[in-house]
Amino acid sequence: MSQRITITLKEVLAEAVQLAVREGRSPTVSAYLGEAIELRLKQDARLAALSGLIDDYEQLHGAISDEELAEQEQSDRDAASSLRSSQRRAG
Repeated sequence: MSQRITITLKEVLAEAVQLAVREGRSPTVSAYLGEAIELRLKQDARLAALSGLIDDYEQLHGAISDEELAEQEQSDRDAASSLRSSQRRAG
């Protein structure tokens, strides 16, 4: 079942959606927006689940410190840099 609603978009967004429809990337503006909303709802659900997992972890092990976050961020950057370097060598 569908429900008709009226929304207001920034002009640049409305034009981008209309272009997507003209190019055949979506059958209608409504279909495009519906898909976008579904994706956002799924993302929100994943973030809520992750937040719950973090809360559970912190209840068991204490709050994650700023130092731990900074260490993990650096580790992630190092891993990404290493991966990019190995891909350049292989490519």
